[in-house]
Amino acid sequence: MAAVDPDEAEQPRDNSCSEPPQPSRTGLTGDVAKLDMLPTPSFGAANPLFRNPAESLPSPLDAWRRRLAASAKEPEALVYGMLTEPASAARHFSALRGDGFSAAAAAADHVADVHWAKVSSTAKAQLVWLLSQLAANRAPGAERLALALLRRVESADVSAAALWLGDNLRELLLRQKSWLLAPNTADHLVPVVLLAHLRLAAEWSGADAMAARRDAALGLCAELWAARPQACKALGRELPLALWPLRAEARIAGAWRDVVDSEAAARRAGAKTLLAT
Repeated sequence: MAAVDPDEAEQPRDNSCSEPPQPSRTGLTGDVAKLDMLPTPSFGAANPLFRNPAESLPSPLDAWRRRLAASAKEPEALVYGMLTEPASAARHFSALRGDGFSAAAAAADHVADVHWAKVSSTAKAQLVWLLSQLAANRAPGAERLALALLRRVESADVSAAALWLGDNLRELLLRQKSWLLAPNTADHLVPVVLLAHLRLAAEWSGADAMAARRDAALGLCAELWAARPQACKALGRELPLALWPLRAEARIAGAWRDVVDSEAAARRAGAKTLLAT
């Protein structure tokens, strides 16, 4: 079968408005759209790699991989394809090899950290999808992308787009809980995830419209504390301060008691307490 030239395919629609994207077959949301701004100049140079993936070679997929392998910017080119071509994202991801996973995670982290406000809603949805794939494959650097996306979830922002991002990240973390709680990930990621969701739950107290989201956030916090209490305590003084407004919640009460007891024991022993860190 002859390969379809991407230049002849139906052009994607721009969906860079502030409304949240609609559900798609990927499990996330978003219509096909292009990046409003390329993450790095090398991405623009990589764009021709996606024009004629098969040419005259016998296997279109093998030919496409060989052409990418000839480029020093292969992972960046693949990330560009994953963010701009949702229908082909799985194929682009399947071409990553070896160190390419960490390089792709770094490229995606750059987009999320530096260019978030300037990319389309579809590219944002694809970043969440890419994180799910990197986490499922235990790719080095996936936690950095997760941290960059978590920084975009703010308790004061209740816009549809912000709530969409928070909901999808929370569901992703629950699906990839074994990755989140793995020793090489938990120390870096668990404290940040816990703090973000404690703050969200406190901010949403008394808001009926946020009741379901608040319940999900509290559930995630309880699971993190039960599985990795020491990683959670790495927050230092931020931990008791974040737990205080939620101390009466059934799922947080146990964590609060543990912190209070630990603080009392540390003071009796003359050891350093959480409030002193």
